Parts: sequence; structure tokens; C-alpha cells
Amino acid sequence: MSLDKFPRPPKNNGLGIHFGDVSLPMLDKYLPLLKELHMKWVVLCDGDPVRIGKVASVLSAEGIVAIARPDSKINGNRDFRAAAKQCNSPYVIVFNEFGDDREWKRSQRPHNWQEIAWDKWIGGAHAVRSAGCYPGLQVMSPDELHGILGWMKLHGDDVLWPDIWIALHQYPAFGCPPDCTKHGEYDILGFQGYADVCLKQMGYVPPIIVTEGGYTDGQGTPQDRAKWMVRVFDSFRIGVLPTGQPLPDYLFAFCPWILFSVPIAMWYGFSWTQNEKHQEMVRAVMGMGEWERGKPAPPEEAEDWRIVGPWGTQHRAVQDLEILRALGFDDYNVDGKV
Repeated sequence: MSLDKFPRPPKNNGLGIHFGDVSLPMLDKYLPLLKELHMKWVVLCDGDPVRIGKVASVLSAEGIVAIARPDSKINGNRDFRAAAKQCNSPYVIVFNEFGDDREWKRSQRPHNWQEIAWDKWIGGAHAVRSAGCYPGLQVMSPDELHGILGWMKLHGDDVLWPDIWIALHQYPAFGCPPDCTKHGEYDILGFQGYADVCLKQMGYVPPIIVTEGGYTDGQGTPQDRAKWMVRVFDSFRIGVLPTGQPLPDYLFAFCPWILFSVPIAMWYGFSWTQNEKHQEMVRAVMGMGEWERGKPAPPEEAEDWRIVGPWGTQHRAVQDLEILRALGFDDYNVDGKV
């Protein structure tokens, strides 16, 4: 199975994020920031696939790939063929976390929920593929992935395998850097356990996209989170994971949760924009610059993510000071003190 047929954005760098409230007014507000953050992948979740489609079309015109999740109850009656066409995205996630009561109508998850969820996912995946899109399988553990792949093979639905991709939620243990293994399959590098299952069951690894993950505001200091997030994203630039292992081709993108969430919402702790505790992290990602995966530009400065003021990085400040000194102003240091 070749990964080449799965679309990727122009000048792909693997950087992505989960958007938030899906609407054109919110896109107008945040599109400039998405560009400043060098985002090439954006996850869009909404119950109305038409709203997803409108935002996805604008993102596509800007060279950003939208990953669509038409929010649907597992025991509902979503027409995934129609939804996939309306989403205007090549990647469509079919359902979300099978074992979460909130994903079932009236929070009524039946005793045999797993087999019901698997059958419903398979039906939705066939419908998505019939619309010319790639169905996303969102699973919460390697065991769950093993189970549904085996179920598909048992019932002859492994014909879907060449067109599916795996959506993962990778939230590290509290306070853990990117190479931490305390949470195992849930950590930043937990995708490797899912890849092992795919190799055993399918004989290859389909595309894997981390559609949720990252750090809440209580994990480490703002400086820690800035450093950790840059390390995650920098894996796509240098082609090496934080553990020193090569970045696998099947890992398409990492999309942390969440670009914006207001203070009264339960996800405010993860909000990149409205939570002041994440501003250093946001500025650090902005400071990473532009690159294309597989074609890394030489790094400007090993510690260029550090912020020395509201207007730029340490590297930029040093450049400015060199200009000032050339003009005869030599009484300043990088902290701005005389």
C-alpha cells in the first residue's frame, strides 16, 4: 500500500491544530493566525457538514488541508455519503470515541456497544469511500484497533483497508515532555503502538494523523510547554522524533487541541489563543519559521524559540543589536539593559 495517493498540502510541514467553533466568521478571525503559526492541517468538527464544507473550501484555497469530523452519534442515522460530499475534505472521520457515553444518543451505550460501533463504522466508512473520500478510524487503544481490524477481516470488509487512515488522540501524562512514556499508548509517541498493530493485522501502516493532543495549561511552566511543543513540531522539520528515532512517513500530521476556547468552556485549559498561559507557546511556534517536510532549511539558532519580548525571538534581538552596535550604540545587551 502506497502512502502517495493520500493528499497532503502544498509545502507540507506536518503542523496542524484542532480549530474550535466551525464558522466562516471565526475563520475570518483566525485565518491570519493559522498562517502565522505555519499550520498546514486543521481539524474541523461540527454537527453540520455544510458548515464544515464552507470553512474547508476556504482553507483549501489557502493551501491548508481540512480534516473533517461531521459530529455524529454512533447509534444515530447519519448519511455519511452525503456528509462526506458536503464536507469538501479528502479526510473524513467516521464517529469519535466509541467507548464514550457522550458519543451515543441519550448517552445510552448498550452492553454490546463495541460490535455495534464497529458495524456502524464500517457502514459509514463504505459510504465515505463511495463519495471519493478517505474514511478515518478514530480509536483509543491498540487493543481497540486490533479488535476492529480483525472484525473487518472476518466480515470481508478489509477491502476498505487501502483507503482508511487512523485518527489518534495523544495526550501525554501530566507534566511529561514529548519523549515521555508514562502514559504509553496515550503519550505523544504512543502512535507507535498503533502502528505495530497495523503491521501485524494489515501488513503495513496506513496514514496516521494525531487529531487531538498536546498540553493543558497546568503541565509544566509556559516555557516548558513552548519547548515541548516546538520539539514535537520540529520532528517534522528534522525528520527525527524526540527519542532520536526516524520520523515515520506514515505519520502525516500532529494537530493539538485546541486553537480557541473561551474561559467559561471546559477546554479553556488547552486554548492556544484565549488562554494567556499559552502565549509563550504560541509565540514559540510562530518563531519556528517556514519549511517543507523532507526539505529542512538549516536552523537559524538552536534556541531560537526563546522569547525576549512581545515582538520577537532572541535570535532576532541579537541581529538587531548587531545593527545598533554598527551604528555606534554599543551600551545595550540582549535583555535591553544599559
